[in-house]
Amino acid sequence: MANRNHPDKYLLFLWAALTCFLAVCVFFLVHHASWGLGDEVIVIHHTGMGKAFSPLGFEGMVTQYGRLYPFAYNLYNILLLFYDGYVPPTAVYALHAVALVIFAVSFAFLALHLVRRVASPWKYATVFFFVVICVFRVLTEFLSCYTGVWIVFLFLSLFLLFTCRFMDSGNWLEGVLALLSVNYAIYCYETVFTIPLALGMCTLLFQGRKLTSGQKWFQGLLVGSGLLFLAVYAVVVLPRAQSFYQHYGTSSFLANLLKMFIANKLYWLSFVVLVVRVVMFLKRKAAYTFYDSLLLASFAYFAGAAVLKLNFTYYYNIGALVGLTASLFFLKDWLKPQWVCLVMLVFALFYGRKVPGVIRGSQAGRKEVSETMDYLSGQMDEGETLYWYEPVYEGTSPSYLDMRITSKVRIEVYLSWLQHRTVSIPGREVFDGEKGIWMVYEVNDPALPETPPALKDQDRVVSLGGIKGYQCP
Repeated sequence: MANRNHPDKYLLFLWAALTCFLAVCVFFLVHHASWGLGDEVIVIHHTGMGKAFSPLGFEGMVTQYGRLYPFAYNLYNILLLFYDGYVPPTAVYALHAVALVIFAVSFAFLALHLVRRVASPWKYATVFFFVVICVFRVLTEFLSCYTGVWIVFLFLSLFLLFTCRFMDSGNWLEGVLALLSVNYAIYCYETVFTIPLALGMCTLLFQGRKLTSGQKWFQGLLVGSGLLFLAVYAVVVLPRAQSFYQHYGTSSFLANLLKMFIANKLYWLSFVVLVVRVVMFLKRKAAYTFYDSLLLASFAYFAGAAVLKLNFTYYYNIGALVGLTASLFFLKDWLKPQWVCLVMLVFALFYGRKVPGVIRGSQAGRKEVSETMDYLSGQMDEGETLYWYEPVYEGTSPSYLDMRITSKVRIEVYLSWLQHRTVSIPGREVFDGEKGIWMVYEVNDPALPETPPALKDQDRVVSLGGIKGYQCP
């Protein structure tokens, strides 16, 4: 009887540990909640102002740049059910916190499902560190609202959980939930379509004869989901695209691929597992499984992101988590339970080493932006005028002008939310010493004239990155 009670005891310890871990994460998500001055203005301009996102809005249909992500921000519309008018950033990050908890719990249930036949209490520690790895890889995206990638992570976790369970149980409800989850994620971020497309094609091609009719339908619908996105993209985006999204991608395809592979250590683990599986196939010591397809799908996603020359690691975390799931499935059969736990612990410690700094940076950034914008809003309440110094420079680079305009718009949107009215900062080409706060976008570029000494001699009251503000007189 005592032995039968052990799993319940260890499972209770697991959920207690996860609860404490997630409580800390949630605290820092909502603590000092504040808007940023990056792409967060998209959320401020809609959710913050009490306006709903539309799937057909500009924010998700930037077709001239080859972008199509109509559902990327729509989850924020949930908050409008609870607020009549302006929505505070605390509510936004509370939504992020709920999503992160669902994400973590989904991966916990997924890991428990994968190791369910392991007869060792070590598996519960393995599950804990597995979840910690997943959370640490995505925490940065949940700490801000400048991108909708956090929504992709949420639905990816649900997709993986329901898909793996469906392939074992054949429960039609789990299959439907998996399809709904991945189809929502596809229209939040373009390259996600590679996961269901590759997963379905590989499973049908290499395992088709062993699948039940329900599994064949499910895998066929995954393929159809990926192909449908490609068709929509071809009809909606390609005829209107003037350029294609390459996030500061200046290196070659191969150079960027190697750079991102080296940067994302989870893919190292997946690659080792993939090599071992290939060797096993060549020696005819293993049969093809669904998790081989999952492993291949993770690398299909990696290739798709590399083709676009995306060169921030968070773009690749989507595929990396898919590969981590497949890796855990194989590792629990190849290694002793304590060794699998050690592998997960090493990766958890590796990714966790930078988390305190990320949290400190996030908290400091939130506080700095909030205090600065509150100060500017307070000055406006006292009758102070804001000006935007924007002199005409011959030969100015388009990127500088774009950032100067963008910075101005971001300040105006944030102040509009604080003032509960539309704020427009008048531009001035020449500094004439008029009383007010003169806002300047400054960069260290020898090709551009410096800010006039007469302006820089004034008291600097604002300093947010390249945005400076001088009190005159």
